[in-house]
Amino acid sequence: MKKQFYLFFLLLVQEICIGQGLVPNGDFESYTSCPNGWSWTIQCAPWIIPTTGTADYFNSCAPQGQLSTPSNVFGYQQARSGSGYCGIVFCADNYREYLEVPLLDSLVPNFCYKIELYLSLCEMNIEYSSNKIGAYFSDTLFTDPISNGPIQVTPQVILTTSVPHVDTSGWTRMTGIFTATGHERYLIIGDFSPANTAPIIQLGQQSMSSPVIYFYIDDVSLENISCVTNVASIANEEINLYPNPFRERISISIDNNHENVINLFDLTGRKILTRTFINSTFINTENVPNGIYFYEICKNNESHKKGILVKN
Repeated sequence: MKKQFYLFFLLLVQEICIGQGLVPNGDFESYTSCPNGWSWTIQCAPWIIPTTGTADYFNSCAPQGQLSTPSNVFGYQQARSGSGYCGIVFCADNYREYLEVPLLDSLVPNFCYKIELYLSLCEMNIEYSSNKIGAYFSDTLFTDPISNGPIQVTPQVILTTSVPHVDTSGWTRMTGIFTATGHERYLIIGDFSPANTAPIIQLGQQSMSSPVIYFYIDDVSLENISCVTNVASIANEEINLYPNPFRERISISIDNNHENVINLFDLTGRKILTRTFINSTFINTENVPNGIYFYEICKNNESHKKGILVKN
């Protein structure tokens, strides 16, 4: 009965986001001042512009016309939530614009994360669009005070849709999932394609000498999620970890004579305990609060098994 409950629980939570949001001001509602004219900085801290490509901030508090919402110099678009959003030139020849933000916490090694954002194609030029946008995660702040071209890194996530963005009145949801290597602390959004290789899709008859794509961006979020994808293999593993759900203690046995390490994380990704053992051990969990936890068992400094434990 316990095994059936465990398998049912894993199936239930494998697609549910169980982590906290890691992107500060992802809805672009907090601002240091109302946008008023073009600037080398954006007013929605802690977001920054990492290159000399000048991304834009729009808010209803701005003077009507240039950088206000819903009506501005690039078209008409209500914010998906609240009153503000940002905009970037996705590509224009080899010109690019990006948005960068420090995350609220470093990412945990071997944990899965889901990034989500919403795009809207501006009305100013609807001859071209794209169905891709990149997300790059770094452990250090990236700045380039000289270039306004493509940032020469490989993004961990390419958020895609099956068709190009053509909606100029609504918002298109974009999502992507990736596994962190660990310690990533900054997020950059934009097109990272090398020069002259941007994923451009022509929508109508060409009237401009070179393609230009401009996207509004709103409601950016990043959350850690369950990575469980193969429930059948868990029941047949050489690892026995019980009981689950647990109360006062967790017992672990592994059919090997190597040095193993078990780590237990809470829903925020914070490591709450670790134990090194050979073959078998038990962990006293009387002081562990009720809730849902991730566990990871490592062997030879490599992640060997990950899963979910419940205390009730």
